[in-house]
Order: sequence, then structure tokens, then C-alpha cells
Amino acid sequence: MRKIFQYLRIILTVGFPIIFSPLYLRKYEKHPDKYSLDEKYQKVRKLINKVIRAFRVDIHVYNKEVVDNLNVRYLTLSNHLSMFEILAYFSISDKPITFAAKEETLKMPFVGRIFRILHGVPLDRKNVMNQLAEIKMIVNQIKDENMPLMYVFPEGTRNREPQNHCLEFKGGTIKLAYMAKVPIVTISTYGSFRVLDKHSYLKRYPLFIKFDAPIYPEEYKEINSIDLADTLKKRIDANIDAIRPIDKEEIYKQKLSKKRKEKETRVDIINV
Repeated sequence: MRKIFQYLRIILTVGFPIIFSPLYLRKYEKHPDKYSLDEKYQKVRKLINKVIRAFRVDIHVYNKEVVDNLNVRYLTLSNHLSMFEILAYFSISDKPITFAAKEETLKMPFVGRIFRILHGVPLDRKNVMNQLAEIKMIVNQIKDENMPLMYVFPEGTRNREPQNHCLEFKGGTIKLAYMAKVPIVTISTYGSFRVLDKHSYLKRYPLFIKFDAPIYPEEYKEINSIDLADTLKKRIDANIDAIRPIDKEEIYKQKLSKKRKEKETRVDIINV
């Protein structure tokens, strides 16, 4: 019942902007060359920040200066626990970003339109020939100074069991960096899975995002992609293990029943 009231509040708060977002954003989709990338990005970001505030999400960001200080193109790899992460990444990034995500993302209301406006690359996991074209498109986009920075989820799908470590990283996603010859930045995120979960109710939702120092091409060029994928996965797993107790502490600060606190942090157990 509390979740229902929460969604009613969200609808009353940002329902109007989201419902009319097709009208608000249509011009950017229909006339992509008429508006600068930065103008489109900032309009989208402003709308997303309203959604973030309505959901009462507190984003805790660590080490963002590593990307703020990067003056070269780079590829970002992130673990994936919820579609809400996409909104969170837009919210915290001053630089235009976009995503390579499964084809079904295009059909999602609101997110799908944003995906198209900001040059997201849909991935067809069923058609090998299409995948080859998509890889070429992603690599070209990673290197193109006039395009948004590319974020990729190397697990290939959402991890539906946040109590566990990351799913296996796909070696093919790591090869994108080899092909583009750019630094790799890993991001570890945790807490996003609660925001849209119908069984979760918090007064505020802590969401943690940690950036790691970039790994440059000269550092990984002699490492095969499978080994590098495993190294990056372990780096993110270690970060999340360190975030779990901080996440639990943030939830226990809230004025909730003991039973609710225990239920909300039941996933903060490491199963390997």
C-alpha cells in the first residue's frame, strides 16, 4: 500500500512533464541536426532530474573527478542492477553521455525516447549480422568527438539478484575498447534495484556510484579481453562489497520500523 501512495505522489509531482515529454522532446527527435548535442542533453537532463527528485533518490558519488579531468574519449563499463541507473548516470554527468543497450530499450516509454534523442545504440542479441554493424557503430561513436560518451553494461543484461556479485562480463564488450583504443573507466553502482521494486519502500533511496581510475590502452593492450573482463568484474565486485555496509548504514538512519530496515537490507549479504 505504501508503494502505491509513493507512486501516486510521483505521478502528481512529475506526471505532467513525463506524460507530455513526447511533445516536449519531439522536436529534438524529429530534427536532430537542428539542435546542438549539448542543448538536447541539458533539456533531457533537466527532465530526468525532476524524476530523480520525485522518487526521492539520494545519489552518493565517489571519485567523479577521474572522468571530469579526462580530456580524451573513453569507454565506461558499469554493472547493471536496474534501469534506474541510466537515469542516475544522466543526472550526475555534466558531459553528454549515451548507452549501448538491448533493443527493447527503444520500446520503453520516456527512456526509449531519450535513448533515441541522445544517439543510443540498440543491440540486437538475436541477429549476428546486425551485431557486427552495431559493434562498428559503437566503436565509431566512442571515438567521435561530436557524439556523447558511451556507457556499456558488460554483463549483457540486468542482474536480478543484487545479493550476488556481478554476472559474467562479456568479452565482446571489452573488445570495444581495444578496437577504439581508448581508456576504460569502470563504474560500480549499488542501491538502484530498490527504487522501482514494488516490494521496497523507503522514505529516501540511497544510490551509490563509484568511478575507478581509467585503464589506458598501453596498460591493457597486452592482456587478452577475457582476462581483462575478469579483472574489471572483480574490481566492481570489490567496490560493491565495500559499499554494502555504507548502504545499510544509510537505510538504518531512516525512521523506519526495525522489520522494514531488515527487509530492505536483506540483500546486503554476499553470496559467492
